[in-house]
Amino acid sequence: NGVITWTPGEAQGPSTNTITTVVSDGALSATNSFEVVVTEVNEAPVATNDIYAVSNSTLTVVAPGVLANDSDSDLPTNTLTAVLVSGPANGTLTLSSNGGFVYTPNLNFTGLDTFTYRASDGLTNSEITTVSMTVSNRPFIITSVTLNSGIATVTWNSQTGLTYRVQYKDSLAAANWSDATPEVTATNISTSLTNFVGNNPQRFYRVQIVEPTPTILSLQLVDGAAIITWSSVTPRDYRLQYKTNLTDLSWVEVLPSITAIGPTTATTNVVGSASQRFFRVRLMP
Repeated sequence: NGVITWTPGEAQGPSTNTITTVVSDGALSATNSFEVVVTEVNEAPVATNDIYAVSNSTLTVVAPGVLANDSDSDLPTNTLTAVLVSGPANGTLTLSSNGGFVYTPNLNFTGLDTFTYRASDGLTNSEITTVSMTVSNRPFIITSVTLNSGIATVTWNSQTGLTYRVQYKDSLAAANWSDATPEVTATNISTSLTNFVGNNPQRFYRVQIVEPTPTILSLQLVDGAAIITWSSVTPRDYRLQYKTNLTDLSWVEVLPSITAIGPTTATTNVVGSASQRFFRVRLMP
């Protein structure tokens, strides 16, 4: 019936294509040629979600990073770049256009953190894509104890910003541990402390994290209720206590305990007609 149907593929664009037809009545025939110009239509890249795990330390992912599982159907294939849409809520992020990134979770944060990006071919972008990072506690252990001239060097893996206390016993049967001074605030993933052993034939060591003491940052009185805000560490539990007079023998517990979800935590306590009230915050074991 003279109708010609042709669907060019990606490989035909852009191009000029000659189509020749032959018309015949069964006895005689004639040929005719015409050109079809195919223009290029840019296809948007396709980006795929990514999942990573990190143990409470800096995560460094080299290129192609988040772009490794992304694709572009154009021919020739366009070079893709990563374009940040939104950063993580619980850490810092540097995303390079080549798909590599560096992520550092906030101090003491554990759980799921995410950021989003688009893959771009320079003309169009992919749909918004999510990168998920599960942050877990990195268990710290003593990695080595060396002895030189009566001085022991205790080394353990650590988390930057946390403070550690080394303790020792000369016998496991001893009732108490002794503190090796000073306490050490980690500046790297490995931390060491020296301890004088002298002529002791043996010494046992352990390392503890020194929890920061909660500090009340502000106290406001609004409509007979006190609003108390203090410094905190995620996800530790805290309990507010109060006294009406400092000479009272015991503190009154304000229940329930509160689990911190950030560097500061706040709660309210009804004061009523009390002329004064003293507050403190306890870090729960």
